[in-house]
Amino acid sequence: MANPQFEIGFAQPSLDNPILFGKYADSLAARLRQRYGQSAGYRVMVEKRDRDPKKRSWTVNVFGGWFSGAKVEIKPKQGTPHRAVVTVSWDSRLQHLFLKLLALVTLLVFVPLFLLLTVAVRIGFALVITVVLFFPWAIVASLIISAIARLFAAVFGNEFNDQRRSMLLGEIQTVPLPSSVNR
Repeated sequence: MANPQFEIGFAQPSLDNPILFGKYADSLAARLRQRYGQSAGYRVMVEKRDRDPKKRSWTVNVFGGWFSGAKVEIKPKQGTPHRAVVTVSWDSRLQHLFLKLLALVTLLVFVPLFLLLTVAVRIGFALVITVVLFFPWAIVASLIISAIARLFAAVFGNEFNDQRRSMLLGEIQTVPLPSSVNR
């Protein structure tokens, strides 16, 4: 099943819209903290990436232990930044940990590889060979990490399955967008 999503937004573009989308992410996190409390073993976190106007997004993560979770992402639509798509997808803390370890291992493999290649061939060729090897490595490793994380979720209880994420999306749709910025 595809990740459930819906569109939300304001009537017209405004410079306040990114601030209001950030407040919307905070209100979603507050609502999710009430539903998924820390005392029950959940962790709710908000990530705001709103510095670069072309890459703005706000993410609310709900983690149920290490193996299961949901990611609510608010991403403005290309061409209409006053409208955003809210998507609820599967996520896990284990997957985040594996991706950080993959980044470390990638550095430990590809930096020495690049240095060895610069000794053997010109620096330009070394760079091209390293980049050509990096992309298949990154794609295959990411797919393997995702499969392992989903396997752990299936074995240890995937609490945020398709049905639960659809239900979570229904709850999120009831949260209204803020209408003004309090300065």
